[in-house]
Amino acid sequence: MARAARRDIPGRWYAVNTRESIRDETLRAGLVRTGAAIERQGLATTSAKPRCALAADFAALFEEKIGQRELARRIEAWQQAHLSAAALA
Repeated sequence: MARAARRDIPGRWYAVNTRESIRDETLRAGLVRTGAAIERQGLATTSAKPRCALAADFAALFEEKIGQRELARRIEAWQQAHLSAAALA
């Protein structure tokens, strides 16, 4: 019953059985474009191999043992390196 409830989400913008919208709109148009993720080239469309992964410098922002000041410094450095002035605004 809980499984059926997940399928009936009002306002859902993607089909229940597809990952394409999420991959295209979130990963490719957002995370890959800004350098937060990398996309492996040369894979067949139907390949089961992973296609995307977080970029190392972006993934480093999620290290649990860094303090708040170091995190703020890393975030600012990442933003300056990867985001346009418009994105920063």
